[in-house]
Amino acid sequence: MGKHNDALRKANSSIRDLVSLVGQEVIDVVSKASPTESLATTHATRYPLNGLNKLNLYVACTGANIVATDTLTFKFYVRQAINDVDTFLEIDQAANYEVTTTGVTAGDIERHEVDDTDDIIKNATHYSVVTAAGIAMPATCYGVLIVGKYNNAGSDVCIEGITLVDGNLPVLEGANEISSVPAAAAVTAASSAVTLTKAEILNDGVHTIFYRDNGGDADVDDTPLYPGERIGPLTGIIRVICAAAETSTLRITEFV
Repeated sequence: MGKHNDALRKANSSIRDLVSLVGQEVIDVVSKASPTESLATTHATRYPLNGLNKLNLYVACTGANIVATDTLTFKFYVRQAINDVDTFLEIDQAANYEVTTTGVTAGDIERHEVDDTDDIIKNATHYSVVTAAGIAMPATCYGVLIVGKYNNAGSDVCIEGITLVDGNLPVLEGANEISSVPAAAAVTAASSAVTLTKAEILNDGVHTIFYRDNGGDADVDDTPLYPGERIGPLTGIIRVICAAAETSTLRITEFV
C-alpha cells in the first residue's frame, strides 16, 4: 500500500518506497477483464506513487478489438497518521483529472497522458482511479488497464555562478563566465588551424574531427573528437581535420 507521508518525507528519514530516475515506468495493473466482462476500477483502492510524479493510462487487449470507451477520474492523496489513525487525505483539485479512452485494436496498447493541471501529483503519496461505466470486452477479447508512473525531473537547470553551454555544464573547472563565442569553424578533409585562448571545443557535426596541438598538419591518426563530444580547456593553436569526403562543425566557447 505504500508508506506514510511521515516515512516518505521526514527530513531525518532515509526510507522511501522507490524513486525511479530512469525513463522506464513503474506500473500498476489496476484492472483485468475476460470476454464479456468489463475493465472497472474504484476509488476504494489507493495505489502508491513511489515518489514518482507523472502518470500515463494504458488500455491493452488481445483476441478482439475494444470498441467501448470510458472516462476515468483520478484522485490524489497524502497518506498520514493522525492521532495514530492511518488516514488518506485527499488533495483538493480545481477540476477532476479525467482521461477519456479510445478504442483499441487487438494486440495493441493505447496510451493516455494524465494532465497534471494543478501541479499536485508531486505532493501526493498515493492515487486512485475510477471508471465511469467500465470498458466492456467483446466476445473473445481479453483486456487490461494499466497506470504507468515515472519521474519528470524537468529540464531546467539553475546553478548559481555557472553559465551553461548548449544546455550543458561546462567542462572547464571553475569557469563561470563566457568571454566570447566565436563563429563556428567548418572542418574538412584539409588540415586547418584554430587559435584558442582558454576554450572548450565541441564537435557539433555528424563526423569525427581529428585534432593535434603539437604543430604540423592534422591527420586522421591524431586524437579523435567524436560527434557531440566536448573537451577543454585548450590554449594555443590546434589543427583539425576530417577524414576524406567528410566534413563537420567545430564550435568554440572562450572563457575568462
